[in-house]
This record gives sequence, C-alpha cells and structure tokens, in this order.
Amino acid sequence: MITEIVTWTNQKIENVKTTYTSKPGFLYNTSVTEIRALIGILLFLGATKSSKESTASIWAKDGTGKPICIAAMSQKCFLFLVYSLRFDDSSTRAQQRADDKLARIRNIYDKFVITCEANYTPGIGCTVDESLHEFRGMCSFKQYIPNKLSKYSTKVYVLADSKPFYLVYSKIYMGAGTHAPGLPVPTQAVLNLVPLVSGTNRNITTDNYYTSIPLAMELKSRKLTLVGMMNKNKACIPPSFLEKADEGTVQYTFDHANNCTLLSVAPKKNKKVIFLSTMHSEKKREEDTGKEEINVFYNQEKVGVGSHDQMCSLYTTARKTNCWPMRLFYGIIYSGASNAFVSFSENVPNFGEHKKEKRQKFLGTGPCFDHSTCTSEIRSAANTARCETGHSQLRHFTGTLTSSKHHPASFSTAQ
Repeated sequence: MITEIVTWTNQKIENVKTTYTSKPGFLYNTSVTEIRALIGILLFLGATKSSKESTASIWAKDGTGKPICIAAMSQKCFLFLVYSLRFDDSSTRAQQRADDKLARIRNIYDKFVITCEANYTPGIGCTVDESLHEFRGMCSFKQYIPNKLSKYSTKVYVLADSKPFYLVYSKIYMGAGTHAPGLPVPTQAVLNLVPLVSGTNRNITTDNYYTSIPLAMELKSRKLTLVGMMNKNKACIPPSFLEKADEGTVQYTFDHANNCTLLSVAPKKNKKVIFLSTMHSEKKREEDTGKEEINVFYNQEKVGVGSHDQMCSLYTTARKTNCWPMRLFYGIIYSGASNAFVSFSENVPNFGEHKKEKRQKFLGTGPCFDHSTCTSEIRSAANTARCETGHSQLRHFTGTLTSSKHHPASFSTAQ
C-alpha cells in the first residue's frame, strides 16, 4: 500500500517541480521511509490530541513545539508531502472517474479493507451501522445530515465486531443510484457488508434505519440471524403494538414459519419501541434487569460501530483538508490504528492493567514509553528523510528526552 502511495506521490512531485524556478530543499522525490515517517507523525499528533493544532505551533522552535516532529522532518517538508500525497495514476484519472466516483483512492481503500478482513476473525455477533467522516469540501457523494454532529460528511457503511469493536468490513456510500435495483438501499447496504460472515450462523444487529422483514429473510437465506429495532411505520407491525400503553407494557407476536419474533416494549407511558428478532423464538425476561431478553441483547450488541468511531475520534489523525481522498486517507489511518490495538489486545490479554493504560501503552504515550527506541527511530529518520534541522536538532531532541523522563506522555515513536 505504501509503495503504491510513494509511486503516485512522486508522479505528483515531478509535475510540481516544473512550476519552481529554483529548487528548495524539500523538492525531491519521496520514499517508503519518508511516507512511514509522515504517517508516524500523524499518529503521534493523534495520540497527543494535537491533530487540530497548527503546523506553526507544532514546529515552533522556541521550546513550545514538538521535538519529535521537528527532528523527523521540517515544517515545509510536512506541508509539501501532505499537499503532494496521491493515491492513483493522474494520467488515467479522468477515464476511471467516469466509471467509479471513488477512483482517486479506490485501490488504497480496497487494500485496507482486505487487510482488515484477513487479520481478524469476528465473534458470534456483528453490528452494521454508518460511520461519518466530517468533510465540508467539494465531493460528489458528500452527505448533508442535519441531525448529526457532523452535518456535512462522507458516509461509510461499516460491519464491526460487537464486542472488541473491530472494523471487519466497510463500504463507502457514493450516492443515489449506486446500489443494485430491486431492494431498498438500507437492505442492500447490509447485504453488501455480510459476505465475509455468510453461512456462519452469526448474528447481525442493526438499528431502525436498516431493520425490516425483507432484510431478515435475506439474512436467513445466508444462514445469519438478525436482531434490530424497527421503525413504527412498517406495514408488518400489528396495530395493537402501536396503541398507547402504560410504562412496562410488553407484547409479543410470533411467525414460527419464518422464525421471526416481534416485540413491543413501553419504556415510558405512551411510548413504544419495536424489536425484530430471528434469533429468539420465545418469551424470556432477564432476572437481573427485569427487561426482555431481546431488548437486553440489542442494547449490548448495538454499540459495535459507535464504539469503534468513539475509539477513533479520541485519537483522531484527521487534519483540516479540502481534498476528499485525503480525508478518507486520514480515516484509514485512525481506523487501522484502532483495529491494530484491538487485535493486539486480543492476542495479549494481560497487556496493561487498566483500559486507559492499555491504549496509552500501545500508542507509545504512556508510562512504558521507551526513550532509547524513540531516539534510534528519530536518528534513522534524520538520516533518510528531509530534515533541514540536521544533527544539531537531533542532539537537542535527545537532550530533551533525557531531561523529560518524568513526562513521557509528550513523545511517541515516528515510524
């Protein structure tokens, strides 16, 4: 993936070179090492919650800047690489764009999704929901959703593991007319995400935007069950389910032929919530909570995608941009980092005593941060990447590390 990014980024740099009458120090082709350093800086800024900070502040040399970024590459180099970063062949872009709106980052995004699939086996339950990448620039498939915090954004349909919140598969929504005819868009969106788990008898949890009887039947034919909340305007819902009722009222209806169960719950007076399940076939109530089993199961499983988004937003790498491929690339970086943390934690169960410490330790910003490793990585970056500050800056950075042993959370390896 990085090799492909280097190829197309160098193509852009070659085109940019012709616009310069003199050659500045940052104007030459990039390399795999340098792109890795760039990604490392983005991850470091996300880990220290500095993604929104200006580059002038990050590269300030008055003692308030971030020494690891200053030592890795110059501010001009960082800005030039972010400007030049490309993910496709510009010579064939016009032809590919006519067939695919996502052509500018299609190969990179598909490789990311394939890698996510190959490195993790989902648990018994998965969640389907949309993830929003905030973006206000020009984009033909940008969405306006007024009731969301990110009103202008690109929408990504996500299949995530319900428990460790691993992103298993994702697909970018590219606007009306991009789904196959015959099925509603929400139903088709779910079916596009589940081939990886089809035939495994896993459960899929969805919210009221996706849940429907046709979706339940389609998933049943793929040997998958469905549990989800339903909109109350569905024709299949009995009229008695929608009547006013006192708090705590519970109603069931069963379709044993299709193995479908409808549940109506009144959490408050005159307020009804409808659930559909092909996983449950009988009335059952949890003794601990006093709630219906379907209701409790849905509340436990529905958080998969939302929790993944929360993990990503906590240490987001997204910087301000008007280029939609760059916005999706930032999303790849922080989703990949979140997936890596989940995968590592599952394989090393005793890693970190507390949840917060585990995340800090994994990102290299916690108490176990290795100063010697950081110094060696920065020395390698200073020798291979564009670094106008030279070895004097490296010596300054090493001295800063030595005098800051009690505050390791300010540094992380850039690799």
